Amino acid sequence: MPKVLVIEDEFDVAQSIKSVLEEENFEVLIGIGGHDALEKLETYKPDVILLDIIMPIMDGTEVLKKLRENKATKNIPVVAVTAISASAGIKNELLGIDPKIGFIEKPYHIDDLLKEIKSTIKKA
Repeated sequence: MPKVLVIEDEFDVAQSIKSVLEEENFEVLIGIGGHDALEKLETYKPDVILLDIIMPIMDGTEVLKKLRENKATKNIPVVAVTAISASAGIKNELLGIDPKIGFIEKPYHIDDLLKEIKSTIKKA
């Protein structure tokens, strides 16, 4: 069963994603915001991270930098989730940090999200 860490600042959105992924036989843990997620990564080793980019306090770009600087998390594949309006500049910045990062733009169809998560796990 593939393990996913969902990093999202909105609890309801995270719960919704978790429900869908669990129906597809994923094990899912939620990190509400960057700090919470990084703490959970000390003991939880996911197969992929679903990372919301636009978050208060610690945004997804900062989280990704910290993931790639840490020996224990630097190779965990990441799917970045961002709003279409912000995607162009953010994509370039994130690709500079991790050229293998996957992307899904909000609003997304759940089938596209599942496809991107599965594809990113296979590439790892």
